[in-house]
Amino acid sequence: MVKADKYLRMMLPAVMAVGLAACASTPEIDPRRIQQAEIAIQEAKEVNAGRHAAGTLARAEERLTTARTAIDQGDEERAEFLIDESVALAELAEAQALERDSELALAQIRENLTVLERELR
Repeated sequence: MVKADKYLRMMLPAVMAVGLAACASTPEIDPRRIQQAEIAIQEAKEVNAGRHAAGTLARAEERLTTARTAIDQGDEERAEFLIDESVALAELAEAQALERDSELALAQIRENLTVLERELR
């Protein structure tokens, strides 16, 4: 029993050092990064990206889900990459939706102008 106690006392600092080194080498994901992706996805949805850029929006959501899985598995580096990709895809979906809305508005204006020109003749 005495030998075991002595052995544990000798090994404890080494075990703690290894544990601390492992913690230091595995940075945790800042929860604000996940929120950033969630907000970007929500903002895309608010401009009808689900209708006008559904595929891009779905990829953004899938990347975020995969990032969460990577976090659960301890793969923070992959999670960071996936979060960045999710944000970029959500922003792209938002831009695509806004572009499509602008195209529809322009088409409506052109149609109205055509009607007005006919009425003026």
